[in-house]
Amino acid sequence: MYKKINFVAINILSSGIFFSQSLIFLKYMPDNDLGIIMLFQAVIALLGLSQIGLFNGGLRIFSIDKEAENFKVTNNTNVSYILLITAILVIGILISSIFFDFNLLIFLIASLTGGFALLKNWFSNLLIARKKLKEINILNLISAIVSVSTAFTFFIWGVVGALLSIASMYVVFVLLFFVLQKEYLPNKLEINVRMVKRMFTFGFIPYLSGIAVILNNQIDRFFIAEIISLEALGQFFLATAFITVFNLLPTNLNSLFLPMAINSYSERKINQTIQITKKYFLILLLYSMLSTLTIVFLGETVVNLIFPDKIGQLKYLFIMLPGIIAIILSKPFGFILYVALILKSILWSNILSLFSYLSILILLIFLSAFTIENIAYGKTIQGILVLIFLIFATFFQYKKIKNYHFIIDKYQI
Repeated sequence: MYKKINFVAINILSSGIFFSQSLIFLKYMPDNDLGIIMLFQAVIALLGLSQIGLFNGGLRIFSIDKEAENFKVTNNTNVSYILLITAILVIGILISSIFFDFNLLIFLIASLTGGFALLKNWFSNLLIARKKLKEINILNLISAIVSVSTAFTFFIWGVVGALLSIASMYVVFVLLFFVLQKEYLPNKLEINVRMVKRMFTFGFIPYLSGIAVILNNQIDRFFIAEIISLEALGQFFLATAFITVFNLLPTNLNSLFLPMAINSYSERKINQTIQITKKYFLILLLYSMLSTLTIVFLGETVVNLIFPDKIGQLKYLFIMLPGIIAIILSKPFGFILYVALILKSILWSNILSLFSYLSILILLIFLSAFTIENIAYGKTIQGILVLIFLIFATFFQYKKIKNYHFIIDKYQI
């Protein structure tokens, strides 16, 4: 139990340290530069789509003890694929710069950062699946400290310095992994077709869900930047920063509980799996209640104290808060569906989320009501719809969960 609490606490500390970078940017940078940073982060997130489900499938394989003989080839395949994708992207950008006029330096930083972010994502999944909690804490803590230590380079190099500071977290994490985790170093470059097929089996539908999630989180940034302005996008920075902080505990709890739940469910210990899910839900419920009370009673005081010139951004956070809470409370329902391999329900929930939000954005444009405030209301509606859908999906699929309906064929591939 101590190791689990220590894992969550240090990971939140690491993320909190990295988050202080956002506070520095929020304090000293103009809204236009904040908008560029948000778009940069959106591009990196969208590059995550190139993993095509391999990471999701790889995490499940590494979470199951009886799959140990496949660990090495799975790791080799994923690392080789990331290097291939990154090389293609960089070459494509260099060729495009010949024909189109754009800021080549920023695009190169974004593409290389995206490659390192993919490696960090995969190596994090690997360590979490193998319950290497202390090891991942060390990597996250050091990389966060280095990244924040370089944050003030934007005073020297402007927004490029800020982007390099963000990129340094991913680069340092990967370099440290290669130094400290020699057990999991790839021993050759290969893309094993058999393992790709197995990872697709476990991971492709979650990947499709991931596409919807990423688009949900990023699509409004491009709408706001294009239809209103980068300055308007920068006004969303405070709410976005809060969501990042608010998701720290749920994300870490998911990383902590998911490998245990997958392994127990694969061993047909349904009661243990349900207990893990209930514990996850109760912690998130208590966390959501305490966070809401803190924001309502202390939010304005804290923002006035630290960012008095950004107090106007707080109203967007208050509007979005019910939707943010709804998304957090929906996570345990998606959790049990994912563990039980009822993946289509998760996919449909994310499709519903994406298309409902996209419809709201388009409707706002059509009605000439495309404002930051109305977009915030749209976010809340989106979150509540997702929660309702996943509750009903879990209720109607509960019998199949208890009967291991989807697990039989999947693990025989």
